[in-house]
Amino acid sequence: MEAPVAAFKIFGSRPGGDLFEITVEVGMPVRVADTAEEWVCLYDVRPLEGGRFRVHGGSSFQALTLALRSTLRFLEDFRES
Repeated sequence: MEAPVAAFKIFGSRPGGDLFEITVEVGMPVRVADTAEEWVCLYDVRPLEGGRFRVHGGSSFQALTLALRSTLRFLEDFRES
C-alpha cells in the first residue's frame, strides 16, 4: 500500500498481557482493470490481522466504506474477545 488515505494508531492488550500498539491503515480505492463497475481498497490492522486485506465494491466510495467498516468490525471483535 502506498500512502494510506486514512491511518491511526491505538493501544490494545490481551487479557493479562501488556499494552501493544495497533496500526490501522486504509489505502486509496483503485479501479479494477478498465471497468468502472469494480473497485478495490486495501486495508491493514497490524499486528492483529497479520497482512493486507482487500475489499471490492461497485464504486470507489463503496470500496472505501467497506474497508473502513471492516477495520472497525475487526477492532470491535478484538475488544470483545
